[in-house]
Amino acid sequence: MKTYRSAVTILFLSAALLVGCSSGGEKANPSVPAYTSDADNSGGTAAAESASVDDYSSAEASASSTSATDGPLTAEGLSDPATEYTVLSIPDDLDELQQEALRAYIAYDRATWEGYRTEDGDLSAVEATTSGDALESYKKSYDEYMSAGQHAEGSFNNSVLRVDMYDEVIHPAAEVTACSDFRSIRIVDSSGNDVTKDGSKVLAAYSISLVRNDGKWTVTSWSRNTASKLCTQ
Repeated sequence: MKTYRSAVTILFLSAALLVGCSSGGEKANPSVPAYTSDADNSGGTAAAESASVDDYSSAEASASSTSATDGPLTAEGLSDPATEYTVLSIPDDLDELQQEALRAYIAYDRATWEGYRTEDGDLSAVEATTSGDALESYKKSYDEYMSAGQHAEGSFNNSVLRVDMYDEVIHPAAEVTACSDFRSIRIVDSSGNDVTKDGSKVLAAYSISLVRNDGKWTVTSWSRNTASKLCTQ
């Protein structure tokens, strides 16, 4: 099984550094605000942004990410119109374990996206879906944005291409391949000014690693593939 050092915080991670997924390139975190071209980054992103801080409470963000594990397993069912997080497509014919891993990835991606949007200091939803290097990296990026008084706005689209399983019997692990679209995301400062970094509005392929412990899946790392031809829309 491939291993990746860290994963989710693309836009924010890059802007402060925020992209991440897939082999053959930078390591970073999907689903989130800032982005740095051709740089190694780790974090959590699940991830993208959308509405302003004033529009959504931390309670709404937490409930929203949790619902990703409860709704129907369809692209529409995994999406969240309230935070402008849209899943465009998911693979067909996934078995039960693959479905679990997919739901866990979406819950992580939505939690990290919503965290960058609200920047209210509540990371409970992120901590529930992320562990290891991915969590530590996300927290660092998140704190940098909070200190700067910045948050994410706009809409985030995500297409899940594959869910590959490893060591299913003893220590289940999964690798999700996805196309994360940051082209409609922006970073805004406390005065409402758009401070989005050049080169952050990208469509990129990511590989997200998850592990299952005590019946619970968490994202542990992610990497971004800078040369991938998978994402073309």
